[in-house]
Amino acid sequence: VDEAPADAVVEMGDDSRFNPAQITIAVGDTVEWINPGRTFSHTVTADPRLANAPDIVEIPPGAEPFDSGRIPPGESYRHTFDVPGVYVYLCQTHTDEGMVGTVIVE
Repeated sequence: VDEAPADAVVEMGDDSRFNPAQITIAVGDTVEWINPGRTFSHTVTADPRLANAPDIVEIPPGAEPFDSGRIPPGESYRHTFDVPGVYVYLCQTHTDEGMVGTVIVE
């Protein structure tokens, strides 16, 4: 199945960073997180119940929490944002290294 290109792409490399760390998109846009690294798996976690640092995670009222599970090198994860606001997410395995990202949905 051919998927339409994502509206925004965030890379999660072996430097344990989301790049770019902050993006701004429109309501209804889809973000794709890709792991082009060779070494580490990452997560995209915006669910305080699952996060190892729940105080960091932020989602707007009415938005559904989301979590990618482990994304090994060469894999990706997509999420479509239907509720405007600020989403702060983290990587479960690299939170201590500061692997935190922000999506602003306008």
